[in-house]
Amino acid sequence: MRSLFGKLKSHVEKPLAARGAGSAVMKVLASIGILGSALAYSGTSHAVTGLFRIAPAIAPAKSFDLPGGGCPYYAGNNPSTLALYTHDNTCSSGDQMWWIQDMGNGTHEIRQGGSGGKCLDIDNAGAGNGIGTYTCTGVGGQRFILDEMVSGGNDGLYGQWRIKSSYDGRVIDLANASTDNGTQIRPWSDNGSAAQRWILWGNGGMHPDFQDDFSGNALDGNAWTAGNIGAGRYNNEQQRYAPSQVAVWGGHMTITASDPGNCTGMGCYVSGRVNSKGKRWYRNGMFSARVHYWENAWGTMGTWPAFWILGNNINENPYDASGTAGSCWPTSGARELDIWEWVRNKGGTYTSTAIYNGGCGASWPGNYQTSAPIGWNQGDWVVASVKIDGGRVKFYNGGIKTADYPDTGFANEDFSFIFNLAVGGDLGDQNGGHGGFYNNGEWASIDVDWATHETW
Repeated sequence: MRSLFGKLKSHVEKPLAARGAGSAVMKVLASIGILGSALAYSGTSHAVTGLFRIAPAIAPAKSFDLPGGGCPYYAGNNPSTLALYTHDNTCSSGDQMWWIQDMGNGTHEIRQGGSGGKCLDIDNAGAGNGIGTYTCTGVGGQRFILDEMVSGGNDGLYGQWRIKSSYDGRVIDLANASTDNGTQIRPWSDNGSAAQRWILWGNGGMHPDFQDDFSGNALDGNAWTAGNIGAGRYNNEQQRYAPSQVAVWGGHMTITASDPGNCTGMGCYVSGRVNSKGKRWYRNGMFSARVHYWENAWGTMGTWPAFWILGNNINENPYDASGTAGSCWPTSGARELDIWEWVRNKGGTYTSTAIYNGGCGASWPGNYQTSAPIGWNQGDWVVASVKIDGGRVKFYNGGIKTADYPDTGFANEDFSFIFNLAVGGDLGDQNGGHGGFYNNGEWASIDVDWATHETW
């Protein structure tokens, strides 16, 4: 996260292996071609008809799924099999696509694969605890009410929805709020939790062409570089970056900033910075990650965690920031989009920012736009995204659009991912000037559950 003041600045995805040999490797195939999805409103109820991928708000890269073989896979009469799996785009119309049909009177059928597929069905005539597919018969266990709880706009990410049984009012729920592959999707009492909010994804046929779920025990060197960069290099920040501060364990990547104690001044804090420059870079489409911030109990101050993308042609080596051929920040080839950025001393909100072309080392004002602060409770997981699409740059929080800017040259530029945790500096020192930790031995960290890029 280069500063606006001048110089540059749990384990969710277990995606494909759990699906069997046919899904062991992510396949980048043809677009899923979601056409004709439409939303209309009638009073307080919502009449929905169209073909959608249905994804949990807490894991938008995953989907309603029917385990089994075949492509497309049209399930038999087995109303207890619905589960969560990574969106693999293997079938043009199959086990992760659902046709929602308005049946009138505020109710809907949800049919697997298309308008002729079997119906989503709660077992035991609608009174059971499992949900899967069964021949459409029109019974209450196959009828659902769709309530849009948070509007998502009309550009392909359709808000957050509650899907409620018309039989007994229970809602579709992700068991134990787990986002692991194979997690049961079930009917459950309505408790208003995030595990009961779903995105109706009609996103123009987008599919992932890169995804890292950090499921191993080491950073994938084919995708990422952990930096070894001295203090003060960006924004007068006090930390130095070291590869030792980056770990992959328990299904996520952790970047830790720490104060070893008995030290003052630049370089006493050590933290981590991970960059995909030269290894994974993408043009247009959607960049997303699921992240959150931790700190020790005493109240660490001055931290500045961020998930952002930067032009892949920037004239800096991703390992040590030494000079190399390329573009200077923030000119074409080295522009910046901050997707999730939080200043600990400000607290309570995070922002997204677009940095425009303003000449080498250009500072504000005049070369950036910043979204209104987004409410956030420290420690919450955040699914943050940016989509470069159709002459616009659109930022999302959990599938909900939060900002929409003209692209101003971002389209057709290659971008790479960056995750880092800064300490102090031009932004970290704000609000009282406390740019470091309170006491020796303190620490803070960010966890990354997954990172993904989607294209059309």
